[in-house]
Amino acid sequence: MNQWPRLNFIVEGQTEETFVNRMIRPHLATYAINVSVRCVTTGRKRGRVFRGGMPNYLKIKNDIKGWLSEDSEAYLTTFFDFYGLTHDFPGYQEALSKKKDSR
Repeated sequence: MNQWPRLNFIVEGQTEETFVNRMIRPHLATYAINVSVRCVTTGRKRGRVFRGGMPNYLKIKNDIKGWLSEDSEAYLTTFFDFYGLTHDFPGYQEALSKKKDSR
């Protein structure tokens, strides 16, 4: 039996998570693609995981690498709002300049 391809989403917060669950997941299911979504890990304390919001790029990168190692057979994508990105995000300054150029 063939398993459906999997696409994992790391998202900024609950709004993006809801959008993926309500809009993207049902749409991709029609193409036999299984979608999983979770908010970015922002911290850990006493065994508890805190999710949501935009921490620095290193925390996001580590979260992405962690999920990729947990599920190496799946594809992974992100869903973040540009205005919430931290300035240390790769390509941030270039994207910002393109945003200003489009006005």
